[in-house]
Amino acid sequence: MSVDELVGNIPTKTKNRYFKTGDVLRWAPSYATQERVEERGVAIVISHNGPKFEVYWVGTKEISEHDARIGGYILQDIAPLPEVAKIINAMRGKKSEGGNPS
Repeated sequence: MSVDELVGNIPTKTKNRYFKTGDVLRWAPSYATQERVEERGVAIVISHNGPKFEVYWVGTKEISEHDARIGGYILQDIAPLPEVAKIINAMRGKKSEGGNPS
C-alpha cells in the first residue's frame, strides 16, 4: 500500500510561502555566535514584498531588511502578531501590509 492510496494524491508542485506581516521569526545563521542570536531575540515581520521582508528585532529593537531566498530564518510557533507590526509601522509612519521594505 502506498501513501497516495492512504491519503490521496500529494501535490508535487507548490509555490514558495514567504514570510507575511506579523510572522514571528528566529535568526539561525551558520556564522554567528549563539550569544549574538540570543541578543537579537525574535523578529516580527513588519513589511514584505515577495521574498524580501523587513523585521523588528525584539531584543535589539532594530529594524532590518532581509531576503527569504538567502535563508537563515525560522518561522516560530507563536501566533502571528500583525497588530504589533501595525503599531511599529504607525510609529514609523508606514503601512504594514506588503509594499517594498525600505
